[in-house]
Amino acid sequence: MTAEYYVIVDGEHTLWCSRIDGTLEPGKLSDLHKLTDPICLGVIYGVIGKFQPHPDSDKQLVLIRQVSLIGCLPGNHQVFKVNKVVLLPLSVHENSETEIEPCPKHHPNVRRPERSPASEFQQRALQKTWNTIKTATAQVKPRKPVQKENRDKYERRLLDELAKMFNDTNSFYLSPTGDLTNTLQRQYEQDPQLAKAPLWRRVDDRFFWNREMLRDLTEREDSAGDHWIQPVVQGFVQVERCQLDTMDDGPAEAALTQDSTGTWFDMQCTERLPAKEFTMALVSRRSRYRAGTRYKRRGVDDTGQCANYVETEQIFEYAAHTVSFVQVRGSVPVFWSQPGYKYRPPPRLDRGEEETRQAFAKHFAEQLHLYGSQ
Repeated sequence: MTAEYYVIVDGEHTLWCSRIDGTLEPGKLSDLHKLTDPICLGVIYGVIGKFQPHPDSDKQLVLIRQVSLIGCLPGNHQVFKVNKVVLLPLSVHENSETEIEPCPKHHPNVRRPERSPASEFQQRALQKTWNTIKTATAQVKPRKPVQKENRDKYERRLLDELAKMFNDTNSFYLSPTGDLTNTLQRQYEQDPQLAKAPLWRRVDDRFFWNREMLRDLTEREDSAGDHWIQPVVQGFVQVERCQLDTMDDGPAEAALTQDSTGTWFDMQCTERLPAKEFTMALVSRRSRYRAGTRYKRRGVDDTGQCANYVETEQIFEYAAHTVSFVQVRGSVPVFWSQPGYKYRPPPRLDRGEEETRQAFAKHFAEQLHLYGSQ
């Protein structure tokens, strides 16, 4: 970090995140000599992108600060779950608490302690006391204009919700080398030339959740930013290595065995074979179009995208054989709504028959194009 940039380094690649205008610019390792008095903040595991809650507010750089390995999908592609993210304001103001894991190279003796439930309780109590003090002092100091105050509350709420979405839902995943957005069949049927393209250019746009947050890099005419574009999907991934115990199904061998009384008797023996290992995986991909909670986002939009659309793929891998089964689900693809969480009042159709028919047709035209031949 310098007064002007946050600089992220990965091998020979660098990403310069401006604290002046909020732009993201890829570079080379050799460019680091341009820095003046840089400070190492710590280690991260990926760049999700940047987010701006309001046109007049500072842009926020969203970085992955903690991941966990889920397993490997066919092709030996590792899959990681995003556990924690950190938001860095792209501004020249000092950021006293970054919550980034200290770098062992530059901070070998520094360890960030994990918060215990007791410490979190103390923190909440301290925050409550501090809020009381702020409320009291706010009555004696000049208040901000109402519009500015409302905007600040709006920004804080959005940033809190963004952090909670990544930190608390356990539903965001990435693979540095594999394509989590496409089914195995779609990957197999891709044009050979496309298969050589960078990962982000091959993904299914429906499930590329952070595409808009990386627009500075995806809209470049050159390939300099490709290294930093890491597609993130929302959904669920589980990979399990399983064993199947088997017995030899050949003819059983007879043997004589003597018990403790000296009596001899026949015993049929079968040979236990080495356990057969196979991999089972489940990948659920949630569409970024019309996402929302089940009871607040329903129906279809004008482009045919239905609410809460999920594609689920079950993968079975044994030796050199890999098969998968794909199913999709989503809200009923018509314009409808239903207030509340119960069966009353009944669902309401919000548009006329012709508009509904057009959106319905667009939805199923896309589904048949994607899955009709499978």
